[in-house]
Order: sequence, then C-alpha cells, then structure tokens
Amino acid sequence: MAELLRDALGVQDDESVVLSVCAQTVGTGWGIAHGTLMAVPCRCAELSWSDWYRDECGGRGTYSGDPLAPQFVVSGDGWLLARSVLTVVEAEAWLNAGIASISTVDHNPVPVGFPALGAVPALSAELSAPSALLLVVPRIDSATSSLLANLGRPAQAMLWRGAPGERFEVPDIVEIDGQRCPSPTRNLTGIHIAPPDIQPRLATARGLLVGRATRRAWIQEARGEKTFEHFNVDLAWDPTLIALADLELIHEEYVEDDLASSVAVRLEDFELGAVERTGRCRVSLMSLGRGVRHGLILRTIDGELLDRSGPYPLIERAAISMTINGEAQQPVVLGETRAPESVEDRSKRARAIEADVRQVLQLGAQARIIADRATALSRLVDHLEGAAGELCILDRYFGQHLDEWRLLDTVPVPVRVLTGKVETDSTGAPATPTLGAHVTVRFRKKAPIHERIYFWDRGGIVLGGSPSTFGQSPLRITRLRQAEVAEWRTLFEVEWQSPLYSALQGRVDV
Repeated sequence: MAELLRDALGVQDDESVVLSVCAQTVGTGWGIAHGTLMAVPCRCAELSWSDWYRDECGGRGTYSGDPLAPQFVVSGDGWLLARSVLTVVEAEAWLNAGIASISTVDHNPVPVGFPALGAVPALSAELSAPSALLLVVPRIDSATSSLLANLGRPAQAMLWRGAPGERFEVPDIVEIDGQRCPSPTRNLTGIHIAPPDIQPRLATARGLLVGRATRRAWIQEARGEKTFEHFNVDLAWDPTLIALADLELIHEEYVEDDLASSVAVRLEDFELGAVERTGRCRVSLMSLGRGVRHGLILRTIDGELLDRSGPYPLIERAAISMTINGEAQQPVVLGETRAPESVEDRSKRARAIEADVRQVLQLGAQARIIADRATALSRLVDHLEGAAGELCILDRYFGQHLDEWRLLDTVPVPVRVLTGKVETDSTGAPATPTLGAHVTVRFRKKAPIHERIYFWDRGGIVLGGSPSTFGQSPLRITRLRQAEVAEWRTLFEVEWQSPLYSALQGRVDV
C-alpha cells in the first residue's frame, strides 16, 4: 500500500491530489460519511469544485456567485465540509495512515482513523477494502458516481466502502467566507447527496473513494436543441495523450424502455483539421425526435470504454407555479405540450439517420483515399505533427527524393527511420541528406520492407504509397490500432538492431 496512488492508479508526482470530505459528529470527533481523494489536473486543484465544474462544462453549474476558495473547512451543528489540496506524497502518507489496518481480503468494515491534515481535523471511519478497480462515470445513475458529481469527467478509482450510518444532512445554504453557497455538498466538496426517497442502490455511497481523473478523453456535455432534431455532444480530450481520430462515439435512443436506435460514429470519418489539437469539439447527431431518452458511450477504436452518459430524457416543457400572499400567480411555462410522435414520423427520422450515417462514412472514406499530391502531403504532415513520444518510420522508399526529409522538420518528437532506397549521387552512392537534429536514419539497400508504417506512442498510420509516389494514383491513409502498433514496434526494433543496416550519414540541420 506504500505507493497506492502511483502503483495502482498511475498517478504522477507532478499531479495534485484533492481531499474532499463530508463528515458528521461521531462521539467527540468527526467521522467520514462521504469522502474522495482524487488525483486531478493542476488547474482543478487551483479552483473550487463549483468553479472547476463551470469551467469544464462550458459555464454551466449549480453556483454562479464569486469564486470560492479551493481549500476550506466549514462546520455546523453535527456536520463538517472540507477540501484540501495535497501533493502525491502527502496524500499517500495520509491515506496509508488510515487504511494500514484494513485487510485487502477481508471486506468487513474496520474502525480506522486518519490524522489531522492542516485545517482538516482528524477523521474516523469504518471502512472495508475495495473489491475492484472501478471506472466511475459521473453522468450515470450510480451510488459511486454521486461522489464525483462535480469532477465533470470519469475516474479510475477504488472505494473503501463505509459501514451503514445515519444519513448525512447539511443546511440547504452554507455561508463560507461571507458568501452564501447553495447545494453546499456539491459546490464545496463535489459530492452529490442523493435525496432520502431515492432507491437504496442509488443512495450516495458511504466511505472514501480514492482515484485519478481521466486525462485522455471524456464527454464534456450533452444536450438537445429546440427542434429535437439533433442531439449535441461536447467532447474533450488531451491531444498529447490521445488523437481525436482514435475515438468512437455511440448514440443510443430509447422509446420508453426499449432501444429504438443505436448509431456508432468514428471521429476519423469527420473533417478534424480545425479541431484535432484544440482538445474540445462538438458532434451534432441526428435524433428520432421528442419523447426519447439519450445514452452515449465514448470509447477508443480498439474498444476501450472511456466515458458514458445516460440514458436520460430531455426536458420538453417546464412550468413554474408561484403563490404570493396566498394568491396563486399565473404559471411561467417554457416549452409546449405536443402530440406524441407517430410511428411514421419516427420511421422517417430513422431513415434520415441511416442516410446521414452513410454520408458520413462515404465522406470519411473519400478523406482517406487521396489522389491529389499536395493534399496527401498535407494530411501526412498533420498526422506526423501529432506524433507523441517517438515517431518510427518503416518505409523502404522513404528518402527516395531528398526533399522528403523536410516532411520531418516539424515533427515535435525524436524520429527514427528505416529505409531501403534513397536518392543517390552521380557515383551511385547514397546522397547526403540534410536531417533535423531529432532524426536518425538506418539504411539497407533493398531492405525487405513492403508496408509503409508510421507509428508513435499510442498511435500510427499505414500509407498506400511512399511520399515519392503521392499524386501518381489514389492512395489510402489508414489509422493503426493499438495492438497493431505494438506488433509493428516489435518488428521495427528487430530490424533496427540488424547489422545488415548502416547509419545514413547526413548534414545535421540545427
């Protein structure tokens, strides 16, 4: 358990950890009712949970007042709320001090104590060991998801489940630093306390959730629009950790409890040039219309689940009634009541969705099959500039023309190239290319390389031809899956170490 955050969750030393606690009186001290210990991006640690959620979700949130402090302790009659920002080392020390006595194989609650931490007092709890590493998704109905209501993205986490106890209660509005804060557990600790009449299986989980916020890709927000013809999904991702083209979005629509439509779209089928490095984009999906519930699944093209949402209905009409001095006022109505959608209307919409998906697939195929040389070169450079870690090129004909080495000038990472046919000088010897300082090349005449493979950390592409042939005939650019990247990396390293290759000397362009 000494390095639980780093070993089990992959937390890095340069990340911040936020401790959030809803505690209640236990004897003469405080006991954890609901708590989280989350490794988060540094910006999250610099903001309160309400301000972070508003920043993550495009201005939407449950609190619109002045910014709240990122660290605080506030208490009242029988309740305490706290948020503290820690280093990874501090967080591990605090956690280990509390869970050291909990057996990893005994799932019966054990009394434990956590030491005081700055302004956060010592805390007691009755906790049992986790039974699995969880993917906790905020936008679904679950007991554990309520603990991350204001994180705005999924987390890999483990739950030290607490013993049953009295429901945690706190005033509807809490004053902190002179400000009145509504929904205090959510806005201050990021934890949603489910109402008392909710199903027991959905009641906010008791205990301590320890985890790490996802850093790759997640669903930022999802909403309908006035005509209910489209369902808009805002996606967020870290371009240094995952490529937008490696994502797949599944949109499911339910009529009552039955699945009526399920559409999967690969983001690589869209024109991504304007957004692929921004980390934010909106996907507008056609819908069956009113009266449906929407579910979303975000995963990689390799099938790894990254995030989920719903299924949830859209609000189509809202009416607000008020009584002032005993007199009922005219209700305020937003939206309108309409007749239910007919099967003919839904069938028409379903056919339109099918046609829309076919068009997306066709445009995606056209984008990957390129006849124009300038377009092909531009697309290749876009891919290479997005490489992470190290770019490896396995292409027998790369460098057949000296100007092809310029394609590597803007690659932001080290480059290794294996090639078998390069431009020669008047004596028939390999010409001396000008290489970037980040480029290393090994050459073997007529090397037994037939594919044109370009790969990097967590990504790669295969070309239907080498750059020297671009424009001579249509060629394809196809993304590689993770399993293929791993296999090609193994093959590349074997060839790279082969004594049959020699280093291609070049002038270094610094």
